[in-house]
Amino acid sequence: MALLSLAPPRLIGQTRVSLEGQILRVTAGDTTPVTRIQVVVHEVGHARQGPVDSLLTDDRGGFRFTLRADTGSVILVSARYAGIEYFSDPVPVGADDRVVKPLDVV
Repeated sequence: MALLSLAPPRLIGQTRVSLEGQILRVTAGDTTPVTRIQVVVHEVGHARQGPVDSLLTDDRGGFRFTLRADTGSVILVSARYAGIEYFSDPVPVGADDRVVKPLDVV
């Protein structure tokens, strides 16, 4: 008989994170907001990897997420436009409550 022993998961602190930005399309040297497009926030860390929330951009192409994230993880957003998935740069989650503004993804 074999015994399997699993160590309890390492406890990681969580913090509240506000993530906001704007989805813009560059056309003819100018930027145009991309409205009503789905934006997905992803967390990559020890306890969770993958999408954690989504919403549609507003009339200005803006979005805002507030979520709890592990302090040792990174978060990023993605949006699909014209069949192409665009991702922001990953942003490390700190141990404080702060607003993180990712790069425009479209």
